[in-house]
This record gives sequence, C-alpha cells and structure tokens, in this order.
Amino acid sequence: MRRGCILLASVCLLALPLAAESPAARDYSWGLVFNLGDILSLESYQDGYQAGAGLKYRFGEELALRGLLGIYCNEDDEADTEYQAIGLGLAAEWHLAPAPVSPYAGALAGARFLSETDEDNKVDLYFGALFGVELELYRNLSLLAEYELVASFDADGSSISLGVSGTEGEAGGALLGLVVYF
Repeated sequence: MRRGCILLASVCLLALPLAAESPAARDYSWGLVFNLGDILSLESYQDGYQAGAGLKYRFGEELALRGLLGIYCNEDDEADTEYQAIGLGLAAEWHLAPAPVSPYAGALAGARFLSETDEDNKVDLYFGALFGVELELYRNLSLLAEYELVASFDADGSSISLGVSGTEGEAGGALLGLVVYF
C-alpha cells in the first residue's frame, strides 16, 4: 500500500507540468468516480479493502454533485471477526478556483448498512464536510485527493470522525480517487 501511495504521488508530480497548461474547454458533464478510502490508516488494509465507485455530474465549472457506492470489508483473524459495510452517499463540491488544479469544499450525507460477526446488523446515517483538490491529468481524466470530517448516527449512539484513528468501519478520513469524464 505504501509503495502504491508513493507511485501515485510520483505520477501526480510528473503530471503537474501538463496540468499547468490552460485546460481545453470541457464539453462533458458526467464522470465515473473510483476511490480508495481511509488512506491514512494502513491497518485497515491488512486483511480487507475500502473502496468506492459512483457518478459525478458537473453543473458548470464551479459546482458538482456525485453519488457513491462504498464497500468496506475487513477481517481480524486473531479475534475471528469480520466487518462488512455497504454505503450509499451523496456529495456536493464547490470548486473555489476552477483550473487544472482545482481546490474544493463541500458537504456529504449518506447511509451505511453494517454487518459484524456476532453483532446485530444496523444502519449508520452520516453527514459531514469535505475538502479536497482535483488535478486534471488529461482532458477527461482527473485525480482527486480528499479529506472528510463526518458525524454518524446509529442505534448505538453518535460519533464524530476526524478520520485519523484507523478504527474499522469509521466513515470519514482521507481518500484518493480517479474521475473519468465523458
């Protein structure tokens, strides 16, 4: 995982000269989004994965809306437990400076359906804020790096995640993704 992050960072740095050129006029509004979640915690990837995919729609250069399906699956062999979650979310992005390197802020909301060994299934509702940057690598391909601050509510109560604890199944945290526009 660490090598993958270093490789991804290297590709981004090499792509900066390309992104510095003025972008071609965008004649597309839709995009496919693919992401990896919880990139600050290597523990989450030891026996599982956290990823998502979705659609993004741009309302001009400054505003975008995206819907995502997230899948989380982690196992703890020592405790003989398995944690799974499927989430549906909606996020709005406001691009502060539309350009090849475009910082943005926004809001998100959604629900996750949680299942854990020897526990009752439950639904987790969440909302929060997001901050990120989208780097246009090519005319219809962008890389995004994002950080989410999330408050979640379920039958057990509520929690606020700053995304740095690495606790299994927490919503929020840092993610990397690709957007393919069409």
